[in-house]
Amino acid sequence: TSIIGTVLDITERKRAEEALRRYAERLAAINRLDRVISSNFDLALVYDNFVKELLALVPLDRTSIVLLNEAGDQWHVTRQWTQHQPVIMPSEWRPVKGSAIDWLVTHRVPFLENEIGERGTWLETDALQREGLRSRLLLPLIIQERVVGVLTAASHQPAAFSEEDQ
Repeated sequence: TSIIGTVLDITERKRAEEALRRYAERLAAINRLDRVISSNFDLALVYDNFVKELLALVPLDRTSIVLLNEAGDQWHVTRQWTQHQPVIMPSEWRPVKGSAIDWLVTHRVPFLENEIGERGTWLETDALQREGLRSRLLLPLIIQERVVGVLTAASHQPAAFSEEDQ
């Protein structure tokens, strides 16, 4: 007697299923946030809902909304969620020139550092490293073709954010 069997490599299928599941989770989160944003102009409420959704999707230790002044030469944190004491405090005005925000304003695309400082030494690099943060993702907030602020995400883990997270 003999037994004939077939072995299938389902690794690729499992990967595709996992990617589809993550995509569906992100899409559902975006839809929930869209409902909050379209029904409410309260920045605090929108931000709190955003943080709740973001925490379920990515390994996050801090997130903030940074706004630029009218001249675009200074920035400050207006809303922040963090699991620890931040070094960069809300409402402290800081110069745009020499910061990663300067790069973001110029290039107008997401800025990702898998290890903070890997893309250059910025004015805020030392402070973020002292805080124990290892990676960050900065997303430009653009209104009528002008970068008015930045949405930040940071983690104590290196390489915490993927291209998919953007």
